[in-house]
Amino acid sequence: MIEALSKYNLKNKVVFIPRSAIGREELPLGLKDLGAIIKSVPVYNVAIPSGDGVKSSLQMLTSSQIDLFIFTSPSTFENFLQIADIKNPFQYFSRFDVAAIGPTTKEAIESKKVKVKIMPDEFTINGLINKIVDYYSNHKEKV
Repeated sequence: MIEALSKYNLKNKVVFIPRSAIGREELPLGLKDLGAIIKSVPVYNVAIPSGDGVKSSLQMLTSSQIDLFIFTSPSTFENFLQIADIKNPFQYFSRFDVAAIGPTTKEAIESKKVKVKIMPDEFTINGLINKIVDYYSNHKEKV
């Protein structure tokens, strides 16, 4: 994104970036390097939920036949490990397909020795959906 925006004069342009409270700094820093004035505001916080909803969701998970786990950020993966009390991610996920929305999420997952089998070329939900459909269309034994 920074490369694409570097073609424009951003000197003294004000750029507003609504983002996660734990968002990465590459975009704001890259825009600042291009001369932009950055206004970055956290609009959501990625926190681990608590309560009965988590317990019932975990019970549903353990009583279901899961084929695919989809992670849309490193924090969703890390939070899931904590919520589900997964001590050995490599062993736990070895029975499942794992999808990541993009390279940052894939890197976080694979840093725990978990194989990511599905990652889109376009790092959006639509790109991820299309890649999952393509994956299972070409791996009929998985369906």
